[in-house]
Amino acid sequence: MIDKNFVTSGLNVLNILQKLLISNCKREVFEKTMSKDSFLIYISTLRHIGFEIGKESETFTYYLKNNIDMLFLNKNDIKILSEIKKLFLQANNYKDVINYNNFLFKLSKYTDDFAKNKIMNIVEQSSIKLSEHEKILFLEDCVNNKTPLLILHNSNSIKKTFKILPISLKLENAKLYLWGKDNDIEEPRCLTVDKISEVKIIDEKFECYKDKSFGICEFKNQIYLKLFDESNFEILNKHNNKDIVKVYFSNQFEFFQKILTLGTDCKIIENEELKEKFKQLILNIGKKYE
Repeated sequence: MIDKNFVTSGLNVLNILQKLLISNCKREVFEKTMSKDSFLIYISTLRHIGFEIGKESETFTYYLKNNIDMLFLNKNDIKILSEIKKLFLQANNYKDVINYNNFLFKLSKYTDDFAKNKIMNIVEQSSIKLSEHEKILFLEDCVNNKTPLLILHNSNSIKKTFKILPISLKLENAKLYLWGKDNDIEEPRCLTVDKISEVKIIDEKFECYKDKSFGICEFKNQIYLKLFDESNFEILNKHNNKDIVKVYFSNQFEFFQKILTLGTDCKIIENEELKEKFKQLILNIGKKYE
């Protein structure tokens, strides 16, 4: 396993190279993400592996002197690129995955056929493929503008049409999902983005969502810290290895999914309506195994 800090450093070097391949860039562009000393170390690294990088002293602007015809990447170099992709997927940020895919695609143009094939295999890891980028950006715009959509979704060779008010895009376990309000059901609808074959904007009215709901839960061993963002919970009481926590959520289905993964390490203790819905969900799951 490659050290995570080493991968992070490699990513910073690649980020600088990506910008230099596009145009000249000032050091201040990177000051929000790295220190001056780190930036200079990464520039030295690029020079060491063969890039001729010039600097305009007055403006601290860096530029590539030599035209890049071919980069020679060995198996270890490609392994590092793959490890970086895995880190992005683990962070569950689809925007970073898209940006990294675009960079890898540009990088592949400067390599031999062997490295190019390996790099493009890395790009195709997860459901966020190059061919999906345009669709994802369109869906993101619809989420931001709360634009109702008519969606054709293909799952297990079955085509279904849904009228959805998109709420969010979420990357989980290397798959990108669109969460949305479906007027035909009480719960939010979750659709796998790479299974969406057609999307159309429609004029449809949807009932408004409540901004936030909450449940009060008893958790063992602070396990909630791994599942919920700090802005979405409030610790009410701490006792030995059990914490009473108020958890805020806007998506009940997703909240239940997370609680189910904890098994006996979590118990919903308030509110009654939420408890009853969760009990019914568990009973419905149990019936499938009778």
